Amino acid sequence: MYIQELKRQRKAKKRQKVVNLVLVVVNLALYAFMAVILSHPTDLSDNVIRPHKAPNIKPHVRLIKLTTKNPEQEVKVREIADQMGYKNTEYLIKLLNCESNLHPEWTNNKKNYPKGSRDRGIAQINSYWQKQVPDSCAYDLTCAVKWTIKKLEAGQNVWACRNYIK
Repeated sequence: MYIQELKRQRKAKKRQKVVNLVLVVVNLALYAFMAVILSHPTDLSDNVIRPHKAPNIKPHVRLIKLTTKNPEQEVKVREIADQMGYKNTEYLIKLLNCESNLHPEWTNNKKNYPKGSRDRGIAQINSYWQKQVPDSCAYDLTCAVKWTIKKLEAGQNVWACRNYIK
């Protein structure tokens, strides 16, 4: 008799736990529903709840995870690559980040070949090997990125960082 009473009490406790869990879930759902209702303005004249109009968002906008410590420049580089229809944007970002940390004003005078040449701008365009690129282009973000994309599309990967990134 005593064992049967214990079994009955255990079943009752299990049922009570299930009921309590259901009540918690229902309450959470109710709170969430009320939060949505209260966050939207209402027009009580016809007893209809009207949510805010959605903001005017362009349908082609995609969320991207920025991968560098220079987000303003990264966004600009991505925009230029998109405008040019360049598909390997992630490689381009990694390359430019490796070369200059996405700083269009950087200059490197150390350990260049031939001695005395300098690497210029966001893409570190060498003053000796790329004589055709003037300083005005090498230090201009848009011009340097476009030049870099053209070189990459032509299969001319002339950067030291090509060996360190994938």
